[in-house]
Amino acid sequence: MVNFLENPGVSKRYKNCLGLESLVANNMEAILKFNLDESEDALSFARANKAQDYFLALWDIGEQLRSWEKHGHPFKDADDALSQIREDFYRVMNHFNINLDES
Repeated sequence: MVNFLENPGVSKRYKNCLGLESLVANNMEAILKFNLDESEDALSFARANKAQDYFLALWDIGEQLRSWEKHGHPFKDADDALSQIREDFYRVMNHFNINLDES
């Protein structure tokens, strides 16, 4: 089984993607406010609170797809590819404790 989570280039490319160096250099700050008594705001808060996990999961999946495109893949046919990609997708989502039914 392919492991999305063991990609050595993620941290450097992740920082470049988000432009973290410029944010830290400028001491920028943002505050998000939610009224947790309202169900829509509570759901928005839960999603915002998990945003980094969502991003990292998508990043890992994207990096794996890029690797397969660049270096080849282990799939026998399209059905095999779909089955293995779906299995790996849910494994990554579980790793980051993401349940799409709750978001």
